[in-house]
Amino acid sequence: VSPDYATDSTVLAYTYYSNLTQRELDGQSLFRSTDGGEHWTLIAQKPPQGADKLPQPKDLLPLPEEPIQFQIAEYGKGIARSTDGGVTWETLSVFREPPAEWWAGIQDVAPSPAFAQDATVYALGGDALYRSTDGGTTWQRLQDERIGERDSGTYFRVLAVSPDHDGTHDLFLGSEDGDFLVVRPDKARWEETDALVSPTPTPSP
Repeated sequence: VSPDYATDSTVLAYTYYSNLTQRELDGQSLFRSTDGGEHWTLIAQKPPQGADKLPQPKDLLPLPEEPIQFQIAEYGKGIARSTDGGVTWETLSVFREPPAEWWAGIQDVAPSPAFAQDATVYALGGDALYRSTDGGTTWQRLQDERIGERDSGTYFRVLAVSPDHDGTHDLFLGSEDGDFLVVRPDKARWEETDALVSPTPTPSP
């Protein structure tokens, strides 16, 4: 329930679903109501085997002070951005060639703590770390042998960004088997990559 429920009448509902036609069990859906529960809108869905993560209540209630948000899209094949606090989403980038393994898809997305000034956002693939300095239009890939050559048991799946300190920040990467990696983005080596590209617009009928 929104902490501002008295004025915005907003409620979130996290639910499980089963898609019997596709034999998908225990997927997760997120619905939002802005009229006290009278009507509901599906705003996010996580398939059983997908890497996508549902937005957390703290990111949606109430409208964040920073309305620009990023999340995983296309079942880990892309990155989406919202400029209205999570109400609507636009797919910014997708893999030019879908990853051969599901775990190599996008696992996490996080903006710089100074995004309003530097337009920087980071995207973690299971075996790669990407950076965009233009809000998600073009991307660079971190050159670090500690991240590459991962497999389904050792891939990185969590990305966290520290608060700004002295004009910079740190990146923290974690894997399911206990690896923990700290990256200083201002000291790291980044190279341009075309692995992530802007999606081709769907032609109008």
